[in-house]
Formats: sequence, structure tokens, C-alpha cells
Amino acid sequence: MFRGLLQKIATKKHDVLIFDNGDYQGFPDGYFRRGNDLIIFEVKDAFFSEKAISTASYHEIKSVIDTKYNNPKKGTGQLIKQLNRLLKSPYENPTRYKYSRNLRVYPVIVYTDRFFSMPGINSYLQAEFANQVKVARLGKQFKKVRPLTFLSIHFLINHIDILKEKNSSLPTLIDSYLKK
Repeated sequence: MFRGLLQKIATKKHDVLIFDNGDYQGFPDGYFRRGNDLIIFEVKDAFFSEKAISTASYHEIKSVIDTKYNNPKKGTGQLIKQLNRLLKSPYENPTRYKYSRNLRVYPVIVYTDRFFSMPGINSYLQAEFANQVKVARLGKQFKKVRPLTFLSIHFLINHIDILKEKNSSLPTLIDSYLKK
């Protein structure tokens, strides 16, 4: 479903859309570039455990979020590894941009379980990701590394008509989403 949605969006002549086909370890689930705007997607079909849903414990909820989306092997950690790899070698072959320092990077995690839309999860993951970008010194390697966007697959489904319009773009929609 995710691939089909992105294929409907990437309709301009010079859009670049690449999916993980299993050839390269560490490749993002989706790579979309339009001009100097680059979106790296990680799709997580993770479920919020029943135990975490019924608890009022901050630490248990945080533990579930960290396990599913914020550790070196999943979610934010994957995106950091992908940004580091992008500095060494591009995902595109042949590369149709000159320098990674000219790219505005939009890191996006797409989730499927509506329980992850609870207030505070997006802010928590944004803060954790921003800290990892700072520690890895990635901020100055690109024109801009936008804040992490933690986006429901349902958001993409609900906004597909807007994204298919001639003058719209996914980076613009993400910027609006981040402002909201």
C-alpha cells in the first residue's frame, strides 16, 4: 500500500522514487527526491502492546516507543545510519544531484497502528532524533535536516488527492504538517 501511494505522488518528470528491494542492507523503505528535497521513509508496521495501552506508566509507554521506533536498529537509529550512508555514497544510480550539502532532507517514519498517534509521541521522537543528528554532527552536512516526521499511513491515504494536484508536493505537505 505504501509503495502504491508514493507511486501516485511521484509523477513529475524528474522525480526520483526508489524502494528497498532487498539488494542493499540498510536501504530506506522509500527514497523520494524532487529537486533538492529528499524524503527518506521508514515504514513500521508495529503494534502498541495491549499491556502498554492499558497502563498509565510513562516508563512502560516510553519503553514500547523506544523498542519500536527509537533504537539503533529501528526507526530513528535507522534514519541516522541512512543519513550517514548518504554522505558516503548516494542511493541513486546514476546520481542526478551534485552535492549532498545542497539537499533538504525530510526524515519520515510511517506508522500503521493508530495508538501511536497519542499526543506526545511525535514530539518525543522529534527530540530524540534531533539529539541524534546533533551527536552525529549531521546538521551541517546537508543544507537542512528537517525535524523527524512521525506520520500515520492513514494521513497519506487521506491526503493522496491533494498530493496528486499539479502544484502540490510532499515536502510542502510535510512542512505544513510539522507546523501544525
